[in-house]
Amino acid sequence: MIVRPFLQTIFLLSALVASGCATSPEPTLDPMTPPDGAAAPIKTVGTIPQVTGVIIESTDPFDVLETLIEARKCYADGEFRRAANAFQTVLLNDPKLFEARLGLAESLYALGHVFLSNETLSAASPAELSDTYLDRADRLKLLLASHLSPTEETAASLQTSIQKYPGDLRLYIRLAQLLDREERWADAQSVYSRALSIAPDHASLRNNFGMSLLAQGRWKLAALQFEAALKSDPEKRLYENNMRLVSLLNGEEARALEGMIPSRQAALFTDAGRLTERAGKTDRARRFYEAAIKLDPSHNVGAIEGLRRVSARET
Repeated sequence: MIVRPFLQTIFLLSALVASGCATSPEPTLDPMTPPDGAAAPIKTVGTIPQVTGVIIESTDPFDVLETLIEARKCYADGEFRRAANAFQTVLLNDPKLFEARLGLAESLYALGHVFLSNETLSAASPAELSDTYLDRADRLKLLLASHLSPTEETAASLQTSIQKYPGDLRLYIRLAQLLDREERWADAQSVYSRALSIAPDHASLRNNFGMSLLAQGRWKLAALQFEAALKSDPEKRLYENNMRLVSLLNGEEARALEGMIPSRQAALFTDAGRLTERAGKTDRARRFYEAAIKLDPSHNVGAIEGLRRVSARET
């Protein structure tokens, strides 16, 4: 699978964080620390950021079952961190319960912890495996492999899995991401459209589609997707930041920068510079990079490097 380096940089934009630094990864989370009196995390699960489990001081098996039911509900409701905490608690109290291990791995994947999800799932012993959950486990393994070791056949495998499990949005999202990275825009749009026909109010799906359109230079259409994402999840800072970026690209500078501190404004200008540079609009990219450097001259390596690139092309 060919991933173009510049496009790979652009797609880091989809990891916008609350600080407003659009190309930064998610903030580093503190390592998991069990509360006082709790057992340490079981070693096979590894160190999971902000996910804790506790030993239930009871001999009543229904107490563990109650926690498992809570974990299932939290996952179904999209409360993935709470789900991970609950699944981890169940796993600490019943280390051989495969449903809890799989639930924890799926929750970690949903939180973006791909390596930890893989570590958690891989730690299952043959004795833990249950036919009831093998299909779910195989889907998660495919998703994890698409991140950790993608091959030329990965997209086709995801397509096949979608045909078998048409309601699993994770498969659509991952397939569309891979197609985007190969700049197979029409194929990616088809996948996004199919997924949105199933879940039209899915915020992260709308946001990913917006990022795809943004990378193509279709900024006005991208704005519609970001608006829909923000409407579905108005508390998500990431979607607000993406709306600001597309506003800046569409010439609405005052709207884009309103209420932002200079360092966040600089990050926004830098990302706008990258996108316009990729679109071949070097004059505009230069202006964005220069604005970013003026706002934050000492901490803006991306803008400085971008300015050097466009200057070299002009020369």
